[in-house]
Amino acid sequence: MHYPSGRTVLALLLVTACGQRPALARAGDIALLSAYAHPSSGDAGAAYFRLQNLGAVADTLVAATGPDTSSAMIMGTTAGRMTMAPAMVLKPGETVAMIPGAMHVMFSGLTHEYLIGDTLRLTLRFARAGELRIAAPVVPYGEMPE
Repeated sequence: MHYPSGRTVLALLLVTACGQRPALARAGDIALLSAYAHPSSGDAGAAYFRLQNLGAVADTLVAATGPDTSSAMIMGTTAGRMTMAPAMVLKPGETVAMIPGAMHVMFSGLTHEYLIGDTLRLTLRFARAGELRIAAPVVPYGEMPE
């Protein structure tokens, strides 16, 4: 029978004690901590993430794409109005939450509607880290899974 080493157990205890969970996905120094989407409306919808830059150098989210969408844009909210953001910079050590009413990825031209229980697949492209593939569960409006 194989048992974890003392170092492995210590690392797991430290992660648990610090309240951190392992990343859902990682590309370079960028870690995906959470991802979700709400049901789409016609051929449009939005996805939300929590991203962390684990590196010592800033990285920039420059694009988003998806196999089931013709267009995906990084959006922000200024004075209650959605505006397209050309990019999003993650400073070293920074965690950014993309949430409803703030920064998010808006997509249009969906090939089919996304319903509760579906999974939205997207790829986020970073200037340094490259591509981060995401599988975001579609959850009811108002839910914001961690």
